[in-house]
Amino acid sequence: QLVDIWTRGQQSATANEMTRNAAFHLALATSLWTFGRGFPNLRTVVPNGDRVPCREEFGGCEPGVGAEPDLVCPGVGHANCQGATMPLNAFGKDLKDAQYVWTTTLCQKDSDGDGLTNGQELGDPCCTWSIEQGFSEKLLNYATSHPGDPKSVLQESEMPECGDIDPSAEPEGEDAGKFYPNIPDGRKDFFFLQDETEKAQEFIIKQHKIAAFNTEYIDVSFNFEDEDCPDEGCHIVGLESIVDQGDFLHHYVLDGCEQTFPEHEIGHADWPRLCSFNLGAWVPGMDIFLLAPDKAGIPIGGKSALQSFQLRVHYNNPESLAGIEDSSGFRMYYTTKPRENNLQMFHLLRIVLDPIHRIPAQKERAFVTRSCVIEGLQEPVTIASIGYHAHLLASEMYTDVFRDGEHQQIWGDKYWTFDNQYIEDLMGSNKTLKNGDVVQATCVYNSMEQSLSTAFGLTNAQEMCFHSIYYYPEQSAMKCKPLSRGLTGYYIGELAPLEDGSKLYLNHPPR
Repeated sequence: QLVDIWTRGQQSATANEMTRNAAFHLALATSLWTFGRGFPNLRTVVPNGDRVPCREEFGGCEPGVGAEPDLVCPGVGHANCQGATMPLNAFGKDLKDAQYVWTTTLCQKDSDGDGLTNGQELGDPCCTWSIEQGFSEKLLNYATSHPGDPKSVLQESEMPECGDIDPSAEPEGEDAGKFYPNIPDGRKDFFFLQDETEKAQEFIIKQHKIAAFNTEYIDVSFNFEDEDCPDEGCHIVGLESIVDQGDFLHHYVLDGCEQTFPEHEIGHADWPRLCSFNLGAWVPGMDIFLLAPDKAGIPIGGKSALQSFQLRVHYNNPESLAGIEDSSGFRMYYTTKPRENNLQMFHLLRIVLDPIHRIPAQKERAFVTRSCVIEGLQEPVTIASIGYHAHLLASEMYTDVFRDGEHQQIWGDKYWTFDNQYIEDLMGSNKTLKNGDVVQATCVYNSMEQSLSTAFGLTNAQEMCFHSIYYYPEQSAMKCKPLSRGLTGYYIGELAPLEDGSKLYLNHPPR
């Protein structure tokens, strides 16, 4: 959904609207994504997504492993199999239109026009697969072809017969089209632990009339009230999007506030307020934008500092349609029994506005990176989750730690894409930070199609770079002291075609 970019929005905005735009993006800069348990790469939301064959002339092929074809296509929805590049192929466009969910309609469609349905090409001819099944042994025994490549076609004898795959009903009602990972071990349901009181509240925009021009930003306030919260506060354990006008809602940022707001302002567009808590952000495809770990939550209510919310919303109306009203919002899951720790967000790298650095044109793997040393911790912290944000040129992400001379990767993605921004659960992987750790946070960009260098800035035609984690226990004095001598604390360079981006600290040391 995010691939629908705007390039003339600020030209069409009034002076007041431009002020609001800047405030919104600065809020985005300090918040970005709230990270919960792992949401899928596009290959994981379709059957056999890791086993799609790649023709060499398609470009971007990688060697197959085990039951995979000799050459596999990592970017199954892209015109080039490398992924992280535009444009999308026919299947990628259909997958995007389906909100990145394997629906019966998408399964039965012949995206590439080769005479085979997408389900036949991916080993699900009867359209019974669901993401909860993962990669079953039956699916792994089937040959596959590429649903976005009309020259990649299965022979009749290779096709599975209907009935070979156990049926799995698609979600119905308000859960239809939403992705819920499997219930974590030890929980009574998706959000709550066995002994927790389950509570939820919805916060909805009151029929905002979307402006009849390309882009609009509004700020909407909500108060939180629950007399059952103890003095130390209830704990937020999950945040889920409620989307009304999905064709116009580009994304939103959610901040927490200390003050409460007058009743007449609740749910209506108003000017930005100073709210100091970064709770997260929603983008299309990310239905759940916070799932707290078992040992931590975010305090709210009672005598805690967090008492209200401000939702900073971006609408995209490229056809300038009039009369569209939106009642989107979010659902908050919380418990009256606080968990053991408070959950805290921390930015390892955050680049929004930068008048000094630019991404050079005609580079396949230009990078911006930051080396910094962790300081100020009273005890080691556990990383619960990680996520990234950048714009259209970004193609790879690497977050690494060097501790006592040893390299540990926090997370990395060599096929990151703007239209598939996800969150990654790190619980169970024992990822920690302690004083003295050297962190290397890197965004890689493919600017081969650019004739001019690209600035860092607020619009999607410019770039950003964020590496953000949620960790516990909360440590207010935690910081990451930059090792680079430059004014900004980060630096730009270029990776060789096959160079390992996770070893950047060793091959391109701070300067």
